[in-house]
Amino acid sequence: MLIRIFAPWIVLAAILGFAMGGTLVFTGQVPIDPYKVGVAQPGTEHGGEKKHPHPFSRDWFTADPVAFATFALVTVTLGLAIVTGGLYFATARLARDAKEAGDKAITASAEAVNIARQDLISTHRPWISIEITIGPRGLYFDVNGANLELIFFLKNVGSTPAVAAKIEGSPRIDIKMKDQLVELDRICAEAKAKPLHPDMWGRTIFPNDTLTYPVIYSFASREDVDRIAAENHGFIDPVVIGCVDYVFTFGEPTHHQSRFLYELGWRTPDGIPRSILIADGNKAGSTLFLDRSRRARAFHAD
Repeated sequence: MLIRIFAPWIVLAAILGFAMGGTLVFTGQVPIDPYKVGVAQPGTEHGGEKKHPHPFSRDWFTADPVAFATFALVTVTLGLAIVTGGLYFATARLARDAKEAGDKAITASAEAVNIARQDLISTHRPWISIEITIGPRGLYFDVNGANLELIFFLKNVGSTPAVAAKIEGSPRIDIKMKDQLVELDRICAEAKAKPLHPDMWGRTIFPNDTLTYPVIYSFASREDVDRIAAENHGFIDPVVIGCVDYVFTFGEPTHHQSRFLYELGWRTPDGIPRSILIADGNKAGSTLFLDRSRRARAFHAD
């Protein structure tokens, strides 16, 4: 980097040094006396041998105008070279400062556009809040396995319609507690990766409206229920996990999501909460409860 910066100046200094040195050597030489080399005979009217002034003396400047003119020309040229170099550096610095100012202006403009866009989204986008209750049929088992009736209440608390709102996820009994948030991230990421268009399947929820959405999930086969119950001494601990995915269509369509994570439990006739024992059979909705997960990101909305 330094070599590229200083190389032109090194070359210029070398050229000027050779030029200046050569001029000094040339102009400092005593001129050849033609009378000494036999070209002509010295005059006799003044007598004696012709004397030459010392280089750079006052007499030298007046006696040898060609040498003086050459020396003056080199000196002026050197001065012009120095001035030109100064102008080059000044111009380069001005160009660099202008580029830095331009880059800062572009960055500031991009940040302003991003802030304005985020403000537009936050003030005009839809926001869906989620409440889930257990339907009357509750948890029941049949030849297909485990089934759970749920009722979703999806309210748009934002200022624009939520388009193509749909529920991603379901009850699960195969997720260990330490893996629940990882699975929640996976479910929502897959939903967000789906192509965007306003006509995609789902419901439209207008501002301040609440969509009531009952659904029965068949979420585990009989074999899975028996296997997991055997691993847990006859108990299962279902969770309801997923997110509501919807589209913001003010401008370019954008995915937004509201997440949910609930733990499903059962209350004894005495009101004591406990895990669900498969041997007890079906559980009416009135005896079951959903407990919201209080762990970080469980109800994150974006």
